[in-house]
Amino acid sequence: MERQPLYALSAAGLALAAATGWYYLSPASSSRAGQEQSANTLRVENLALRPATIEETSFSRGLENLSPESLAQFETQMKELAAIEIIASEDMPGIPSTRIATHDGSFTAYAEPASGRGYVLQTETGRSLYLDGFETPNGPNLHLYLAKDLTGREYYDLGALRATKGNVGYPLDAEINVDEYPYVLIWSVPFRVLFGSALLSATEK
Repeated sequence: MERQPLYALSAAGLALAAATGWYYLSPASSSRAGQEQSANTLRVENLALRPATIEETSFSRGLENLSPESLAQFETQMKELAAIEIIASEDMPGIPSTRIATHDGSFTAYAEPASGRGYVLQTETGRSLYLDGFETPNGPNLHLYLAKDLTGREYYDLGALRATKGNVGYPLDAEINVDEYPYVLIWSVPFRVLFGSALLSATEK
């Protein structure tokens, strides 16, 4: 796939956000078919995702790398978004008798709390990354990446974070080698902040 610098994608993403009001409600909380809003809770069910793209950049990762102005903006948006909980309750894909978990790993916090477990599942219809018992705060324009390491210099963008709590899946393209890209990163695109991560290791056969 064509490699693109993140700054170009981020500019396009922010332009889109300005037109749609997405910037302040996180991609996971955008209004789409299959979502219901009740009080400060959104529920998502089986939303289609765009294909992953491979990209290269250098990450800031931590809040300590933000300027005072950017940190103030980040904290303001976190306060606005933190109360909005996006809940998913998807079942694991495929038939249980034929479903195989090839990789798994637990989430750990970095700049923000993150918990739950990630599984790479092979089914009769393909592969997916399935987050089980997942939870992290809502945040500005959160995406899910599969990266080579925690520096995130090369990664696949799996798209907008679909839920901040619960069980949810992301289809994986056949070309993605999870052994080479084993880190699942929860990433705030406009602020370049890593919320949390999971290292996926091959399961014992």
